[in-house]
Amino acid sequence: HTVDIPSNYILNYKTTIDNPGVLRVGTTFGHRLGIVEGDGTLQLETGSMPAGIYDDFFSQTGGTIEFTGTGSYDVLSEVTTVKNLKFTGTGERRLPNLDFEVYGLLTIAGDDATLEVINEHDRNVTLDSNVVFTQGSFDAGVGTSTVIFNGDDNQTIAGDFSGTNAFWNIEMNNTSGVTLAGDIDVDNVLNFTSG
Repeated sequence: HTVDIPSNYILNYKTTIDNPGVLRVGTTFGHRLGIVEGDGTLQLETGSMPAGIYDDFFSQTGGTIEFTGTGSYDVLSEVTTVKNLKFTGTGERRLPNLDFEVYGLLTIAGDDATLEVINEHDRNVTLDSNVVFTQGSFDAGVGTSTVIFNGDDNQTIAGDFSGTNAFWNIEMNNTSGVTLAGDIDVDNVLNFTSG
């Protein structure tokens, strides 16, 4: 099921979102979701996450957090790990001023070309699985900002990461390899490591 939160200040002791279920917070606010579990999707249209204990939901067996809507906002604030991360809609999605890791799939799938995912603070992003880019734009940052491919299984980079969507630095730390399924540019350093 897809469930819309219809009003502000919803309080739960425990919230379970099972796949393929979607809990749509939209632009409502003031919620306390309690212990958040499951492998479904928590969909937000602002950067403000409802209060809750997300240890299970953001773990390696957890769910997807999707940032959508038409506005521009900062995402993930103090979150350092997520299972799956998805960007849809339009407007800017500004990544946090901290390094973070995505255990599962990273998806950039804007409603049109005006979705911009921006590494505004030039931080590192570690990916343990695949990245899929279908529409929008990606600003990887500069300086020491690095996208680190750190999976145990073969990873895939799908989509057009060339030109203005190019990576700045890439570190390949995956002995199983990384498959390129699209155009890829690296504007600064491509580093191959092992372990």
